[in-house]
Amino acid sequence: MSRMLNTFPWQRLWRFASVGGLAAFTHFSVMIALVSGLHWPPLGANIIAFAIAFGVSYWGQSRWTFAERQHTTQQTLWRYALTAILGFLINEATLYLGIQVWHWWYVPSLALAIVLAALSTYLISHYWVFKSA
Repeated sequence: MSRMLNTFPWQRLWRFASVGGLAAFTHFSVMIALVSGLHWPPLGANIIAFAIAFGVSYWGQSRWTFAERQHTTQQTLWRYALTAILGFLINEATLYLGIQVWHWWYVPSLALAIVLAALSTYLISHYWVFKSA
């Protein structure tokens, strides 16, 4: 067990979480501004918020979290975009379930959606998107 803990990529996971936290903060901020400030519907505002957070996330993950891996921007951008689309679908479906089915307020629904999307995105990024060439 201690060997596994010593070889686990803790630094990479910390970096991924840090960049993800910044992207999540961006997502939340834009979403709240659009919904509370401009009175947009939450599901529509989520599309804009997710797109802006995607830019923050890709830049940080490619330049900092997985920077030591050999990869080309063209290759990783397409893979990351596909990963982000999957993450967005998980995000939007969870948000929909939270708001429409479980009748939650949009903020806890969004929090759960971001956590689920982040977990799937990390695993796919680690094993496929930023895999060393």
